[in-house]
Amino acid sequence: MIPLWFIIWLKIWSLFQTNSLIFKNAIVYFILFLVGISTISFLLLRDSSKEIIEGSEIQLQHFGELIQLKFNEQINAVKEDLEFLSENPALLNYLKTGKDADLVKLNESHLAILRAKKDYSQIRFIGLSNLGKELSRVERNGDRTIIVSGDSLQQKGNRPYFQQSTQLPKDSIFIGKIDLNKEYGKISDPKVP
Repeated sequence: MIPLWFIIWLKIWSLFQTNSLIFKNAIVYFILFLVGISTISFLLLRDSSKEIIEGSEIQLQHFGELIQLKFNEQINAVKEDLEFLSENPALLNYLKTGKDADLVKLNESHLAILRAKKDYSQIRFIGLSNLGKELSRVERNGDRTIIVSGDSLQQKGNRPYFQQSTQLPKDSIFIGKIDLNKEYGKISDPKVP
């Protein structure tokens, strides 16, 4: 089998043998034009693809830094909210008295926070002395925020976040692994982190 480039070369050579000098010059210039355009196109493509890749890498790095900043801002906001919750007068009152009336005030306070903070889906108050039983829980159901009744409160003592946080010194803030919310041992629906 004869290579294609050889056949093209033979055709061009035969045109040179049979045609005038003007035609031969036109063919030479046309070939030079094609070689020049091909070379320039190749060089531009190579250089521009390198520029595109470098630009994309810079954009990805910048995007990653922005995500890191936003994530750190969100974590700091959560820490501030946790500090507020731990200094909440309703909580401090309930811890002193243990009265149901103070627990009602604590639930109302948590309900107000949940309404103001649209990113949160629940606030749980879990007791240490009763091995991780929820003492109160407020949660968001669609557009509504509710106080969960006492008979629906759950035992959370076996959850990793409870076990790990109880090992920390007093006044520490624990941020556990982000996973899907579980109610009664099953992932709740709709799925909420």
